Amino acid sequence: MADSDVNTEKDPAESTSLTSKRVKERRHYTEDCLQDDEIEGRRMFTVEDKVTSPAFTCSFVKEMKGEVWVRTLAQSSQLGEKCVERNSTTKLLLFFHIVASFYHCCWVCLYCRLPSHNFTCNDVRQCVGSRRILDVMDVTTQKDIEMTMKDWCRYFENPNRDKLLNVISLEFSHTKLENYVESPSLVRQVDWVDVVWPRHLKESQTEGTNAIEDMKYPKVQKYCLMSVKGCYTDFHIDFGGTSVWYHLLRGQKVFWLIPPTKRNFQLYEQWVLSGKQGDVFFGETVEKCDRVTLTEGDTFFIPTGWIHAVYTPEDALVFGGNFLHSYGIEKQLQICQIEDATHVSVPRAFCDFFCRGERGKVPVKFRYPFYREMLWYVLQRYVQCLLGINHLTCNEDGDPVDGPKRGAQQQASGPATFHPSYLCAQEGFYFIGCGGCPLNVSNSW
Repeated sequence: MADSDVNTEKDPAESTSLTSKRVKERRHYTEDCLQDDEIEGRRMFTVEDKVTSPAFTCSFVKEMKGEVWVRTLAQSSQLGEKCVERNSTTKLLLFFHIVASFYHCCWVCLYCRLPSHNFTCNDVRQCVGSRRILDVMDVTTQKDIEMTMKDWCRYFENPNRDKLLNVISLEFSHTKLENYVESPSLVRQVDWVDVVWPRHLKESQTEGTNAIEDMKYPKVQKYCLMSVKGCYTDFHIDFGGTSVWYHLLRGQKVFWLIPPTKRNFQLYEQWVLSGKQGDVFFGETVEKCDRVTLTEGDTFFIPTGWIHAVYTPEDALVFGGNFLHSYGIEKQLQICQIEDATHVSVPRAFCDFFCRGERGKVPVKFRYPFYREMLWYVLQRYVQCLLGINHLTCNEDGDPVDGPKRGAQQQASGPATFHPSYLCAQEGFYFIGCGGCPLNVSNSW
């Protein structure tokens, strides 16, 4: 952020020069964008062999099938939170639709909304706009390029492709497409964006793109993924330790899944730092790696910190989202510390590549937006619930209130161990510090 007293006027010649420089640096899609001397990072193993290898079982995934799932839902009106709490780190949840009738029943019970099965890439284009700029990954070169939605649609719908391209970061909130998609109820019950982030800030968001300067809240709740046959996403952890909901509308996906243990994190860091990701299939270096195949209509929930890779056996259209929640705080903080303090590059949501910034750290644009601000809001909410003290300077509608307010029976000073100044000094909270404190949180402890 710039200070208010900084002169923001720019010399026209300098502005033109800067704009020209940005245009030159930007890598756009052209038919000639893949040169022979750019081909790098070729894998020394065949992903197709890993798809059929008997070395990978499916013991970590808890499958919820047909009538059992519907009956379980009917028995608990609070299934959402209980489901997340019970399976926050130990199980990955996979919901099958099996037949069309159950598909409808399943999604009615999950209280979410999705497009019909015949929804296509062209329908996505009509909803987000033909001129929408997409970040597209060239799977062969592992380089990021830009394409318009119109160009991507032309590529995706053409069966004769001479390169593998993948769209994994189209966040479509505040576009027409959001009217077709709503996340599952169990996600909305625990997502910090819905539970903690000030409602008036989220409601003030009007920009449909993910330009950080126009963002009013962490805009990571609704993604559309469009992958062609043969795309492979190497092992990664979703940014900030976010959990993921993932619905396969069309096509097929294969996941390899590794639990978030201390030992596996150590091996993962070593593997990334080795620079030999193309030589070693990480799933074969750990004690246990599961594999699960998703087909059309399946819905998948990946808890905090699970290391996973994804392969696309056939063209796929996916809807999903990322969310932070209170049942995975410890792991979320651990992963944020990895992003902050080590050379391990934790990719963006659903990332198909390891995009390293200076000294190997993760660039800001590929991280959870407003992560520190979110932690302040979470901290404020816990203080309010535990001590009856409200440190927000405005209410849910954005109207100002008179500073910190205590509950009627709350004494003048609560236990020191609950004060944010104390928590900030403790392990796991140290990186919050006083930085990133939102303006509407009164820092008056």
